[in-house]
Amino acid sequence: MNWERFINDTEWLYKYIAIKWYRVTEEEAKDIVYGVYERLLRYDNVSYDNLRGLGLTATKNACMNYLRNRSRALSRVEVGSVNNHEHLANTIIYSVEDESIIYSLDTEVLNKAIRSKYAKLTDREKETFNYRRMGYKYDEIAHYMGISIGAVKSNLFHCRKKFEDIRSYIIS
Repeated sequence: MNWERFINDTEWLYKYIAIKWYRVTEEEAKDIVYGVYERLLRYDNVSYDNLRGLGLTATKNACMNYLRNRSRALSRVEVGSVNNHEHLANTIIYSVEDESIIYSLDTEVLNKAIRSKYAKLTDREKETFNYRRMGYKYDEIAHYMGISIGAVKSNLFHCRKKFEDIRSYIIS
């Protein structure tokens, strides 16, 4: 296996996936991709095409793990702090798919509105919302909370409904 050729052929693709699909920075993408190459070095007897496919899967998994770990680190911030509510705002805006709009908002007004809405969530909704914000999938949340996947989806639907007027404010 010619590793230099393999890296030259695939590095742009793996970085593109990390940056465009998972919205990580270029520097984060570089670190993720080099971590993927370190793991791929174990597969010396695999064909070029199979290794490329393994690399794609490994890149996607590494990006998801990176984002989960980053979300978990952010979620450890005290619930009442501004940073945590800005992260909540990013979560809400991310679902609108226009993350640049957060920087044009009056963050103090937005943080106050988010705190108010977050306080109105039930304990179950808060728990579900926090798991989802940390990057857990529906089935993982259901397993950890001991509820059905439908209940998870329902809780998140109610969260989105309660935050709807904030999302409307952000979009307008």
